[in-house]
Amino acid sequence: MDESERDDNNAVHLVKVQNMGSMKQVLSGPEDFKPDVVVVFRDRELPNKKARISLSAAEKEKNRDRIIQQLIQSRLYVRTTGSDYDPDDQYVLLGASERRLEQQAELIEYEMPLKPVAPEAAGSRLLEVGGYRKYTRRDRESFVLNSADDDSLFSSLQRQYLIETVIGTEASKGGAGIQIDEEVRAGTVSRFFCLHDQARQAQLMGSWVKSWSRPLPNVATLHSIRNYFGEYVAMYFAFASFYTRWLLYASLIGIAAVVAGVVLNLYAQTYAGLQGLAPTVFSIFLGLWVTFMLNYWKRFNSTLNWLWNMVDWRVSEVTRPAYHGEPQSGLFFENTWVPWPQELTTNYNVPAVESRYFSPGKTKARITGGIVPSTLLALITVLATILILALRLWLQQRIDSTFGSIVGGAVSAVSIKILNIIYRWLAGVLCRLENHRTQEQFDNNYAVKVFMFDFVNSYTSLFYIAFFKRGSLLFFGVQDHCTGPSIPFIAAGQEGAGWGCIDDLSLQIFSMLGTNIAISQATGLILPALKFWWTQKRELAKGKSQIKAMLPAWERENMLEPYEGLGEDMEQMAVQFGYVTMFAAAFPLAPLMALLSNLIEVRSDGYKYLKGTNRSRYRGARGIGVWYEIFNVLGYIAVATNSALVVFTHPALLSLCSGNILMAFAIGVAIEHVLFVLKYVTDVLIPDVPGPIQQQMARVNFIKELLLERATDDDHGVDLKASSSSGRNPLFNSGGNGSDVTLVNLSSQRPAAPQPKTPPTRTPSPSPQQSRQDAATAPGAALPHSVPSAMLTEPGGGVRSSSQLS
Repeated sequence: MDESERDDNNAVHLVKVQNMGSMKQVLSGPEDFKPDVVVVFRDRELPNKKARISLSAAEKEKNRDRIIQQLIQSRLYVRTTGSDYDPDDQYVLLGASERRLEQQAELIEYEMPLKPVAPEAAGSRLLEVGGYRKYTRRDRESFVLNSADDDSLFSSLQRQYLIETVIGTEASKGGAGIQIDEEVRAGTVSRFFCLHDQARQAQLMGSWVKSWSRPLPNVATLHSIRNYFGEYVAMYFAFASFYTRWLLYASLIGIAAVVAGVVLNLYAQTYAGLQGLAPTVFSIFLGLWVTFMLNYWKRFNSTLNWLWNMVDWRVSEVTRPAYHGEPQSGLFFENTWVPWPQELTTNYNVPAVESRYFSPGKTKARITGGIVPSTLLALITVLATILILALRLWLQQRIDSTFGSIVGGAVSAVSIKILNIIYRWLAGVLCRLENHRTQEQFDNNYAVKVFMFDFVNSYTSLFYIAFFKRGSLLFFGVQDHCTGPSIPFIAAGQEGAGWGCIDDLSLQIFSMLGTNIAISQATGLILPALKFWWTQKRELAKGKSQIKAMLPAWERENMLEPYEGLGEDMEQMAVQFGYVTMFAAAFPLAPLMALLSNLIEVRSDGYKYLKGTNRSRYRGARGIGVWYEIFNVLGYIAVATNSALVVFTHPALLSLCSGNILMAFAIGVAIEHVLFVLKYVTDVLIPDVPGPIQQQMARVNFIKELLLERATDDDHGVDLKASSSSGRNPLFNSGGNGSDVTLVNLSSQRPAAPQPKTPPTRTPSPSPQQSRQDAATAPGAALPHSVPSAMLTEPGGGVRSSSQLS
């Protein structure tokens, strides 16, 4: 059966429908169109944790036909196809014509980069003209083409984003009106994912993951990552690379501290009283290192925000599918509930907007109530740690020392794993019960809950060894003592003023950090490789290996793991950061171990997101979110713990004070206060935004305000007011302009928003254009702002010019 549909050009589209069993083979658009997005339906019921209900075959077929019909009516390219690998799967491949994408870009006021115009041609010698403007089909020739495809304005990431907005836009505006995440959650749709761009994927694999000419991504590589994944993923790799580079400095000082400690111990008689001084000095250095590292990350983050057009970005207010509430007239604006103004309906016949509403007070009450089970589980963790320590000592005394250590370590590892599983389940239950409206709120609360437990679970034994172990009376009537051998770089045979064991602490940190690194690498590299090997073996036995090699891209990518976000990777990095910083006086080689691990981790994560998981859907970000606050809190704790180690556990300060505990305590408190003061002073004195970036922001503001006062339309075709629109382009356009003219974005700095004729309605799909933001950036359109090349200097790296970034 063939049907006809007309597009906006009045051209007839042939919609071919052919019945094949329970599935209809549909084609709307050219037979050879390249798909960007895939919707997967499945006939046979599979366990789906996200599905709320189980649908019958008839209901699933009815819903599938409804969704396909809505997609066709939205004038997207649609092709359905079965599977040669699994007959229960049906794929709906989605694409769009260039004109359809342009229509959607115009509808959502999508900003695109303008071609550069020489100052003389623009009629002004003051202004370097380029900038960004809301896309209009009328002025198509004024915008920069995508360099990856000279026939298209849009990169693959932009195409996927625009198609996603078409799917979510209401039908009255030409969209499909489908809440795709709701359909997945309801079990109607099995999966929804974006296809990898094979050419860009191979380019990133070759220039980054497989290339060892640069151990870490530089600004140009981060630029490419952002162009392929979006700012959310790119910011993670930017922070991981920045943190790893700074670990190099800490590693060098740590190695020097170890060497100095060994030398002082070897010549103990010559340097009497200085034994153990090197680790003490290193702990003070690391307290300052944490402060400067986090402050300079803020500066680098600000530079990336300026280059990536995230200066004034905020997360678009997309309601989570799982959010529940009573339907009320009104909407959320900047996370604040705004009741619908009835005078708009009464006086202007504007229909009211209805949204789900759940009282923020109830959410806060549930967050407060969740503290009780979280605290109980944390106390259980502490109790379990003490019981395991007591069991280990009891076995060592009653049976055998080696046997007790092995059994104690095994029980400890099993208990940590079990408690982790329990707490992640509890954190998920609590966050769902709290009913957070946006995904950002849900992710932030989940991250805080999980890391609070990680803190207790990962560091309890270290705090016990550092400050309480010596002479502690545990269960079974067992008294604990320092048992570890003397460490070469610590004063041999000496103890601090408190009850900690510095030797045992060093060995424990080495053991736990090494285990953490091993688990991280195993989950990132070894387990996926074993899983791939086992899958290949099973497929070979079933005779499917040759079939799989011939499958199209969408079927192969349907077998990949779904993209689950960056929470687990950030969590592992935060735990590692705590090991490195909080007990530096006991183990100065911790930064070196972390450095070597991260050099591999950044690449394994890159491989995972490029080859091991589905391509992430676009998500903007101004930084690493709540994880920065977690790192900052760990920095303050590190200052306190290292000061306490110097006073109560490490022998160096007590030895310098000739055994005077009060003097050692006073000096230790003074060191702590000085470090806290220095941390506060550096926070104040080091500006979050580098000076050159501040100058460029001020310059753009000045030029924009000056010209907006004096002109409305330029005789040479430069629409200044259009350039000052409040919208933005959240994604790169990967085109090159081949011009040496430095571009200044006239729309970049908080212009006055145009007055709408009618109140805006909420689009169901994610739309970063809903947010008030600064200028958009396009890779290849040189850089959107005049940024001095010195600002592109990376710690430990070379200077990058604007041309190199494109």
